[in-house]
Amino acid sequence: SQTDVSACVNCPDSYGCDSYGIWDLDQLTSLGDSRYNCMAGYYCQAGSTTRTENECPAGFYCPEKSAAPVPCDPGTYSSKITLQRPEDCQVCDAGYYCVGGESSPSGQCDAGTICRGNTTNINSTGDDCPAGYCCSKGAEIPSPCNEHSYNNITGIVPCLGNNDGSCPNKCPRSEEHTSELQ
Repeated sequence: SQTDVSACVNCPDSYGCDSYGIWDLDQLTSLGDSRYNCMAGYYCQAGSTTRTENECPAGFYCPEKSAAPVPCDPGTYSSKITLQRPEDCQVCDAGYYCVGGESSPSGQCDAGTICRGNTTNINSTGDDCPAGYCCSKGAEIPSPCNEHSYNNITGIVPCLGNNDGSCPNKCPRSEEHTSELQ
């Protein structure tokens, strides 16, 4: 049997060595849980002395036995810490895009495009604004062109014929308009 302490090594990645005399890192507790695995919501680099050495930061998640945080997927973000699964990340808000691994949406979608909620927009372009509608920067839904104006091209910002060349301020939410967009 070895009694030389120089044979001891630092705890490896993914584990938290929080006691003396460890000989089996995969040892189980009486409840069947792994005794030394880094806990979900945390990550443990080599030399960690607890199973909760580092909190998983905002924009990331850490499953059990993580050596490093995993970024939230593109199309999602999270302002919360200690997430455990990719499903814990929040879907990008309507009108915004999310590149992943961030604590808030990356930015608003470009004018001339739509970024609907509950989608995985990963860049600022979103979906093209449909003909007959106008989409300002950060548009969640397109606004129909005003009376006496039109738009026969997808992805265009102003409705042609508007005096100021801008989108209408409000989009009526009638069945007539929303059914055309689905």
